[in-house]
Amino acid sequence: MDDDRADRTATKRVLSRAEGPVYIEEASSIDEAIEKIDLHQPELMLLDYQMPDVDGFQGLELIRECHPFLPIVMVTGHGSETLATSASHAGADHYVPKASISLENLENAMATAKAKAQLRKTIHEQQSELKQFARVLSHDLKAPLNRMRNFADIISEDVKAGQLDDLEVMCDQLKHAASDAIDLVKLLTTFLDEPDIAYELIDVKDLLKEIAEVAKSDQQGPCSVVN
Repeated sequence: MDDDRADRTATKRVLSRAEGPVYIEEASSIDEAIEKIDLHQPELMLLDYQMPDVDGFQGLELIRECHPFLPIVMVTGHGSETLATSASHAGADHYVPKASISLENLENAMATAKAKAQLRKTIHEQQSELKQFARVLSHDLKAPLNRMRNFADIISEDVKAGQLDDLEVMCDQLKHAASDAIDLVKLLTTFLDEPDIAYELIDVKDLLKEIAEVAKSDQQGPCSVVN
């Protein structure tokens, strides 16, 4: 994407010397570039810094809103470390001054940009998986914690009333709920240390039996369990 036709032609001429087929789409404005990205789904974009409608940083923001993981190399006629840093912060995956454009420099820049874009995508996917796992675990962890609170309330009231007949049973239920909470915390630790958790078959009958026992014990409490 470059508003200067001569610069686009020069860049295409350099890229034409690359090994293997190279398919190039040209654009002279951000709107045209976004339209062609949507249509052709390119592997990478070369983006000029100086444009008539918006500057390169604004263009980067507009493109990133639609295509957050597209590898983008910013190209400009003014090279500086400050501009390179700003381009990186704005969302560019690499930076090449027009004065330094050669097949080797472009290929190196494009390879680096693709690697960085893939890394960003991988990190995003892992963070999404972790957030989803945390939401599920947070929901599941509420059940044993609420049971612990309920049993603690029952024990407290029974002790105050001098009713100690069911104290041992309530303490066992409290310890069982605490064990369930600890198991969930261990699961979280395992997930953080080893994200690739192995799945295993379970006996549904045993699972339903355990759920029934938990529900029965919860009904003995003075208040309902909120999940």
